[in-house]
Amino acid sequence: MDLEIYAIADKNDLQNERVAINVLKECNLKFFLLFKTHFTEKGFYHESDKSYWFTPRKVSAGDTIIIYTKSGTEKIKKDEKNETTTHFIYWGLKSPIFTDDSKGVVLAQVSDWMLSNKI
Repeated sequence: MDLEIYAIADKNDLQNERVAINVLKECNLKFFLLFKTHFTEKGFYHESDKSYWFTPRKVSAGDTIIIYTKSGTEKIKKDEKNETTTHFIYWGLKSPIFTDDSKGVVLAQVSDWMLSNKI
């Protein structure tokens, strides 16, 4: 996996709730999806009522992605000293998703897809 979730902060606070992701290897975000889930005794629930498919964007090893669950305007902040970039992305949800400790996200990397209008 080219990305790694390293934190979920300010759970159940829509204005500040966010997922923090490290970029481990240069990649394009269009190959990643984030799914809301909840944990079970055997791992996590396989159905999701909320998902986020990242828009195409090249990111570099060492970059950080902060995805807020609220609506907002995407921003990029470059740190010239460390030669890294922080990408601020907004999921666009109207309510927080981390309402208790049983809630989480699954980060999935996909290699290909097919659109239904292509059949």
